[in-house]
Amino acid sequence: MPNIVAEYSQGLEDVFAPSELLTCLYGAVMESGLFAQKAIKVRLLPYEHYSVGAEKLPFIHITVSMMSGRSTGQKRSLTTKVLEQVREIAGEQLSITVDARDVDSEVYAKHSG
Repeated sequence: MPNIVAEYSQGLEDVFAPSELLTCLYGAVMESGLFAQKAIKVRLLPYEHYSVGAEKLPFIHITVSMMSGRSTGQKRSLTTKVLEQVREIAGEQLSITVDARDVDSEVYAKHSG
């Protein structure tokens, strides 16, 4: 934990390579100092079909799921850092949102093979 999922509009690959976004997200989360390096998992989900309002505007939405226990300040610092880092590679002409969510450790299940 954490699990970082970036959903984004297809076509943004013309602005940045998916591997660049993956590296950017991993680096921003590492820089937060909240997580061990080996615990960070990042996934990217491009969307062909979407709308932002009534239009097909480019977007990136990032969800950071983490075990509960971090303060609101820590989570806000994390989402701000992720947003700033992504803006550097993606530019200003799109919607970028970042959400941090707590996972309930009492009901979370995991298998590592």
